[in-house]
Amino acid sequence: MYKVLCLGVLLGLVINFKLDDDHYDPVPIKERKIDYTIHPILASRTSQTEMTGAAISDSDLMAIFEAARWAPSAYNIQPWRFIYAKHGTARFTDFLTTLESYNQVWAKNASVIIYQIGANWQMEKGDVQQVTYNTFDSGSSFMSLSLEANGRGYVSHAMAGLNYDKAYKTLGVTKTSHTIHLAIALGVPPVTRAAPETIGTITISCAFISHFNVLGNDISTLLKYWPIASTVSGAGLLLVLGGTGSWLVVATVADVCVDLTCLVKLDKCLYQIV
Repeated sequence: MYKVLCLGVLLGLVINFKLDDDHYDPVPIKERKIDYTIHPILASRTSQTEMTGAAISDSDLMAIFEAARWAPSAYNIQPWRFIYAKHGTARFTDFLTTLESYNQVWAKNASVIIYQIGANWQMEKGDVQQVTYNTFDSGSSFMSLSLEANGRGYVSHAMAGLNYDKAYKTLGVTKTSHTIHLAIALGVPPVTRAAPETIGTITISCAFISHFNVLGNDISTLLKYWPIASTVSGAGLLLVLGGTGSWLVVATVADVCVDLTCLVKLDKCLYQIV
């Protein structure tokens, strides 16, 4: 009886782990070029825009906010605040209209639209003091929120494309008291993507490229901007290779080199012109 019980418990653990693993999207893990093995919750996290509009349970939503709550912050003051509206409510429509039109097109299918704001002031030893690091701390809490959502099979997409003046009025906060950082669309992804390019498989060197100019495919132009790139720590160079329609095929030089021999180490990417 004891052996049967132990086997049942072990089987239950295996099944639970399998269910958790199933939450990770295998497509970005397969398509992304990851140099060193990282946890699948990180490797599979995307900011895709395809969502179904299906509801997220209150228990899952609160758990996602709970993850954000436990993010690190200076002096542990947790300056971030989240204001959210569920799909199908009047408040959701209010939040949606504060976004730029190009975000409204897809964010209308989010399960929840969240605004993340940061407190500009705090009480310290009886004195009111300005919080100068709430942007950094709020970014930390968003990443915790995003990873928890991903681990539960949901997607999150942060948006800076919004009408900030309208957002301040909608949320009822002032620029003196709080800083509106961004809006977040949280939703249920479709079983099958309609647009594979929303996966976001751009490599890390592409993500950190310094976009000071589109250099073109003229090598003399590339050489002209080479000294500028070399002064930027960790910067890369952008070289347009060609493209069709609204897409450009570009490449980045991940390392600053003393000559052009490293141009053979190009990471090709796709950038959409919007």
